[in-house]
Amino acid sequence: MPGPMKFRLEPDGTAIHETRNEIERIEEVWAYVSKDEGGEGICSVILPTLGSTPLVYAQPRLHDMMRQLATELATRTGTKVRHVRFTRRKDLGVIDGEALRRKP
Repeated sequence: MPGPMKFRLEPDGTAIHETRNEIERIEEVWAYVSKDEGGEGICSVILPTLGSTPLVYAQPRLHDMMRQLATELATRTGTKVRHVRFTRRKDLGVIDGEALRRKP
């Protein structure tokens, strides 16, 4: 079970999420999506402690919590919300934060 969520507040007011990663390699991701005349979109909700939170996750332990949030969203909006799973991974690149910090 993961530890508590940790955040660090930057001088400009940005909160940096510093919770330790818990999955060796992410091979599948679940999401809740809705569809309207413009197409599909990722559903999100606003949580008091996190702000705008997309309903996308990789940890199976979050299934029940995300389903509750998606159900509440569908109930309040009258929208059909689909639960989808993505299973094809393709790494597109790496942004190396340590290397970026070393640059003058």
